[in-house]
Amino acid sequence: RFIITYCGSYGEQYRECFKRFLSLIPSENPVQVLIAPHPKYQGAIEKELCAAHDWKNAIFRIIGNWEENPENKASTMEAVRIADLVITSDATSTVVFQANGIKKRVGLVNQLSPTAVETFIVSKGLIERFNTSEEIQAGYSEPSSNPSEPFILMGIPREGDRLLWETFAN
Repeated sequence: RFIITYCGSYGEQYRECFKRFLSLIPSENPVQVLIAPHPKYQGAIEKELCAAHDWKNAIFRIIGNWEENPENKASTMEAVRIADLVITSDATSTVVFQANGIKKRVGLVNQLSPTAVETFIVSKGLIERFNTSEEIQAGYSEPSSNPSEPFILMGIPREGDRLLWETFAN
């Protein structure tokens, strides 16, 4: 199964963005969706909205470090690591940059007017805007559209850890 990790955020728009994400899950192919809610809410919104849907080919699992069930106890980064595609509603989320750092394809599901920062991040290829289930489904087989090194795009020098060590070790 193709694995999508959806990383939650918070704010007034979040509920609508998550509903939008659910409406875009392709129904034709088998998919597993790992939902990593913002820790502040521990999945309250996601559990409610997922319960209202009945997908034939999708398996949903809400994960988090607060979960008691060991099958659902996982960090966001663990879910990102095993994902084929990472989706969020916030282009400025740290998850966008973390996922790019390990060469994951990252998508944005947010129908609000884009901010200047969001537009910049999309223009640099760090995240793709998804508006249809076909665009998400294309992610099942297409490689990431970002051919550049994410660290270079973010202005982080190669061997930055060595440079940092040399700066502070002396």
